[in-house]
Amino acid sequence: MLIFFSLSNNLIINIYFPLKIILYIDKYSIKTKKNIVLFVYSTNLPYICIKSNTMKKLITLLLVLISLNGYTQSKEVIEYHEEIANNSEFSNSKGLYFYKKDVKIYLDGNMPDYLKEELDTIINELNDLIIPIEIYYVDNKEESNMELFLGGMDKFIVEYKKEHERSFLNSNWGLFWIYREGTEITNTTVFIDTKRCTHPNDQKHLLREEVTQAFGLRNDSYKYPESMFYSRWPPGRSTTEYSDLDKEIIKYHYNILYN
Repeated sequence: MLIFFSLSNNLIINIYFPLKIILYIDKYSIKTKKNIVLFVYSTNLPYICIKSNTMKKLITLLLVLISLNGYTQSKEVIEYHEEIANNSEFSNSKGLYFYKKDVKIYLDGNMPDYLKEELDTIINELNDLIIPIEIYYVDNKEESNMELFLGGMDKFIVEYKKEHERSFLNSNWGLFWIYREGTEITNTTVFIDTKRCTHPNDQKHLLREEVTQAFGLRNDSYKYPESMFYSRWPPGRSTTEYSDLDKEIIKYHYNILYN
């Protein structure tokens, strides 16, 4: 863990992966340009104390450390991220896409208590992994930028005007749609078919996979059976947790590559 802090804590900035950087700065320090003291600690680095009398120097130092931090990613993480994030499950499109504003989830359809608990867990885990944005529920569809529907396909098609994609929906129990401007994800729709997919474990798997993929991690893979993105999950025994590698590519996507 790598920690930065000054003598006061009016402002906190966190950056994490694979190190954690916490910067505490108060407005008085910025306005008066007085020295800002940073204490740096890492299990792999000696103890360091740095003083900077300008914000420009401080920001430059942080950018250098963050850049160096990015180079520490393993080849496995980088390659798996490339496969999952820079490709699409159903098309040949390339590109890295990110939510750049807080993700506001509106729940639609029929959400059983056990799946609501599972979704709460997923959101908490994603909030722990992703630093730049927060994820939370909203009660108003117009306020949301992720609409999550659980229920039957026919009702979803009518409510979300997806008749033109009926054949596509017929062959998939879970789907997501990403709407974007450039690299920024502006809105998503996530569908989980709880009528055809009836096993609770499989429902939990689909919920976690489709919600996570809607964050820009769009592809499936045949490489790692323990991964949430693994394409051939066995019915009734599907993965319902992020693997360690899954967590690393989520953090890499949002805490290193995010801009």
